[in-house]
Amino acid sequence: MPRAEKKNDDFSLWVSELTLRKHACCAVVAVAHKIARLRINLFDKQEASISVLYLFSIYLK
Repeated sequence: MPRAEKKNDDFSLWVSELTLRKHACCAVVAVAHKIARLRINLFDKQEASISVLYLFSIYLK
């Protein structure tokens, strides 16, 4: 993954090291899986904060 090699952030370094250890197809699947897990975690946190705000707004009424 050529773009990851040009960057210095943690995720790009992880991708660069992964492509050295694994076949390109396996690396693509691993990156997609990691992005999906990050998205799910962010969505769960956002959903939890929305539900807390909703319950707080009901409490204030």
